[in-house]
Amino acid sequence: MSKTLLLRSSLLVSLAVGAAGCTVHPSGAAPDLAGPSSFGHYLTLTVSPVSITADGSMSTVTATLIGPDGKPLAGVPLQLSMAVSQTPVDWGYLSSRQLYTDSSGQAKTVYFSPVMTG
Repeated sequence: MSKTLLLRSSLLVSLAVGAAGCTVHPSGAAPDLAGPSSFGHYLTLTVSPVSITADGSMSTVTATLIGPDGKPLAGVPLQLSMAVSQTPVDWGYLSSRQLYTDSSGQAKTVYFSPVMTG
């Protein structure tokens, strides 16, 4: 056998073995997704209505706290504050800044916009 034929044969065998090692075999069905998609407590903050004017209008602020098991957390103290560009400010006011979650994991307060004249 010549060196060229031996080299080509070796290359062909290497490619065949490499291709056989790269196959994918089915491993059964994936399990169904369950539970929350987070690892710890999950806090959401919503407001309604989302947009108000600076005339003393009100918006309800609702914080919802869910535990790692996907169930609402009751009796958890929350403290709300306001900030603009990460600087604490009082732009309007909140009816309550110290809240506790209820049995559904929710705590609510009301935001009052400032009254702007002019």
